[in-house]
Amino acid sequence: MGQRLVVKIHTGEGREHVFKPMVLQATLPTRLRWLGRLGLPGLFDGEHDFVLEAEAGATRLRHQESFRGYLVPLLLWKTVGPATRTGFEAMNRVF
Repeated sequence: MGQRLVVKIHTGEGREHVFKPMVLQATLPTRLRWLGRLGLPGLFDGEHDFVLEAEAGATRLRHQESFRGYLVPLLLWKTVGPATRTGFEAMNRVF
């Protein structure tokens, strides 16, 4: 835990978002949690949780995200808008 990842999200609009979240939990082969921050802790923090679950002979990917911080009301609409969602959905298909 504590390692940094380099995550590139392609928005589908020809843009790329690059961020370097910190690993909170890595339980192979079923779970990965990370925390990304914009600036100082408590301004805009986003936690992502990826869980692989066995389901009826297949594997389901559950991807959740939660945001907290003073800037969430101001930035959430822009930072996690439809284009970013498209990028995360494309990333999930690769898993």
